[in-house]
Amino acid sequence: MVSSTSISIKAIHRNTSATNLSKCQSSQSPQSSQSPSTNQPVSLKRVVLNGSPFKNKETISILLQKCIDNMSPEHANEIIENSQNKSSISIITCTEKNAFRYCQNLVENGLDAYIE
Repeated sequence: MVSSTSISIKAIHRNTSATNLSKCQSSQSPQSSQSPSTNQPVSLKRVVLNGSPFKNKETISILLQKCIDNMSPEHANEIIENSQNKSSISIITCTEKNAFRYCQNLVENGLDAYIE
């Protein structure tokens, strides 16, 4: 089992700033929906990608597909095209647990992402 401390250390060793990794641990007010099986609120978070002028579109597309489960090439390209006119774009809205994992994967692969 890998602890969150060792994951953070690995991210720093991969030339990822600790600041970007800490953005993945955002604690802003969550959106809620009902869990169908337990009728308890489920916290939903958005993973947001900041634009990066230093990475080309193809590289970002490949990383999105690698880091986000079931991300199709078409959806990755759509996200990239929509982000051209914006400084940041929401990639996915999902449970807090998955949002943290996706954000962490994106940051560890050199993209600037955070959770809101």
